[in-house]
Amino acid sequence: MMMQETDTKLFDDAIEQAAIGVMVMNCESPSVAQADFDLQPKMFYRPAHHLLVQELYDLHTERHGYVDPVMLQQRLRAKGLLGELPDEQYLMKCSELAPIHFNQHHYFKTVVDLYMKRQVIKVADEVAGDAKGTLNAQEFLMEVPQRFFDLIPVKTNEMPFEESLKKIRDQWADIRDGKVGMPGLMTGIKDLDESLTGLKPGSYTCIAARPGSGKTSLAGDIVDFQCEQGVPVGWLNMDMPRNELEARWLCRRGKVSMPKLNSGNAFGKNFADIDKAVESVSKWPLHTLHANRDILKACSWVRLKAKREGIKMLVADYAQKFTADHIRSHDPVRVISYCSAVMKELCQELEIPLLMLCQLGREDKRAPMKAPTMDDIKGCGDIEQDAQNILLLHKYPKFDYELAKVNEVTDRAIYLDIAKQQNGGVGILPFWFRTSYFTMQRAPKDWGHPEALG
Repeated sequence: MMMQETDTKLFDDAIEQAAIGVMVMNCESPSVAQADFDLQPKMFYRPAHHLLVQELYDLHTERHGYVDPVMLQQRLRAKGLLGELPDEQYLMKCSELAPIHFNQHHYFKTVVDLYMKRQVIKVADEVAGDAKGTLNAQEFLMEVPQRFFDLIPVKTNEMPFEESLKKIRDQWADIRDGKVGMPGLMTGIKDLDESLTGLKPGSYTCIAARPGSGKTSLAGDIVDFQCEQGVPVGWLNMDMPRNELEARWLCRRGKVSMPKLNSGNAFGKNFADIDKAVESVSKWPLHTLHANRDILKACSWVRLKAKREGIKMLVADYAQKFTADHIRSHDPVRVISYCSAVMKELCQELEIPLLMLCQLGREDKRAPMKAPTMDDIKGCGDIEQDAQNILLLHKYPKFDYELAKVNEVTDRAIYLDIAKQQNGGVGILPFWFRTSYFTMQRAPKDWGHPEALG
């Protein structure tokens, strides 16, 4: 819907003409408009102005920065575009309106601001129209913020090359001198932190495993550590009921067996430990979105939490649960690839690390206990290419639980395989998966039972 030209709050013909005029009369102005203001042809209200600015930019690029009114006029005439302007002298009229070049910032900024206002009103009108036809108001409301967030220009975070290099060097010196810790967030697992040197802002770490191998518990341990440090964390829970996930957090923090609690065999000390866990966990800066799989709604929620709560890390449990109906594809691999790319871009934009959990296929009964590899993740869309770090969890196949006198139901020998790391080496770390407490515990190299390794 076009805005009324009489509404000067949304459109100003003289300002657009002046902005075009200064770009034609000053060879540096087109570069300033694009580099400093991201001023695009579509931001001008009149179609004739769209055309002029696009041709001006193209000519400016072709002539390596040199352009004047006569050259642009000749270009328009040669391409048969002069008829698209109000009259053949229109370009000259814009040139005559050109302000002194050092006033150009005001005109460029005003054009951008008026365009943004028109876009906000356009989206608001669309939202109002769609709201009338929606069948589920609460679900529709989750989509609304994303529509407005999409209008916000993306930050480029550019800085001079030399300055960027010196900043990196100074950070390393600060780490050496003990002024700061490792870059990024720690997992709380010493050997893993030494290998990954922290979960960097905007990084993508995939935790992949077959069912029952502890991927959600490992993510929970990391979140537990971060929240105890006061770091706000976001969790996209698409896999289990809310009360089950929260019960796991209490059992992990209180070190009380969930089977004991569920069977009524927990008593005084157990409940004292749970009471302490409730007090501790209730104060966590943890923000959880439950039972929502739509990728756009999830992104909208993450943006809001990043802005309002300042979340510094995001967990998505798990990749195959995401849906993206708007891309109109029934191919699950394509959907996973799309959602993985969207989540990666979002976390890079917000500069928060992402832990993406990924469920691998169940064990093949014809070849039981086969360790997962990077090839298994390749069947999960583009996650293998998107992730900077990939952690594979796998039950050690040859451990003799009977010989070690260990109950496999409650304690499982798990390999944590650092299968991919863009900025470091790979390796394997042994863990005990304490299933009753939903926690991973670092184990000795031989799990403390060398005689049971097989």
